[in-house]
Amino acid sequence: MLLCGFTIIASCQNSSNEEMAQVLKQINKKNNTISNPFNPEMKLAYCDSLLNIKRLAKSQEILFSKASLLLKAGQEQQSVNVYKYLMDNIDFMSTDEMLSEQAIAYMRLGERSNCMLNHTGSSCIFPIKDDGVHKIQTGSRKAIEVYKALLKLRPDDYESRWLINIAYMTLGEYPQKVPKNALIPGLNADPDTASQVKSFVDVAGSLGLNINGRAGGVIVDDFNNDGYLDIMTSGWDLSDPMHYFQNNQDGTFSDRTEAAGLKGITGG
Repeated sequence: MLLCGFTIIASCQNSSNEEMAQVLKQINKKNNTISNPFNPEMKLAYCDSLLNIKRLAKSQEILFSKASLLLKAGQEQQSVNVYKYLMDNIDFMSTDEMLSEQAIAYMRLGERSNCMLNHTGSSCIFPIKDDGVHKIQTGSRKAIEVYKALLKLRPDDYESRWLINIAYMTLGEYPQKVPKNALIPGLNADPDTASQVKSFVDVAGSLGLNINGRAGGVIVDDFNNDGYLDIMTSGWDLSDPMHYFQNNQDGTFSDRTEAAGLKGITGG
């Protein structure tokens, strides 16, 4: 009878999880509209529909919006392609604004190509050095070209000055190759000696915790009562799945999300 009770409880839990997954899926679908400020994909589709109208096909305002939305949607290469087209073919009303947006797109392209798609334990840890130096250098190289042009137009543009130093650092060429008029010295100082804040070491990969997702929540607790701490994570978007990482009792973790009945549970 007790076994039967457990079976009923498990069945109810599975049913509840499936219902919740369906509810979340429906909410996500409902939010997939142009009015959602966190959904660039729908706005991109709208831009494309306008660009299909013959008289709007080369509208600089719509193309500029599209390039910005592509960047927000994580399509950096397509974004820089549109910015390049605008710079090459259209007499844009604000060249420095265009250059600034284009440079950021190139920086993000370098970040995705290296820090995300070719991630190492040193990726994106400041100061950037060792395995954190970009192996695919196109993004940073292109960004440097654009920032040089920007600094000629706006010598006191501190954002561009900062980012050109960072771009050179991602190439392992800071400070020696940074133009003297743009150099910000001392950025490569050892953080352990330059301040009281000690640097962190990225160990997620070696522990089985390296997932790509948007910012969310994290809970560390002994969920299965075996005396070892487990981890649950969530992402802020309704398309981001939750994850349950169970401690292997040796300092590493295994993704047991589906076994925990969390498949289809998103957001958080």
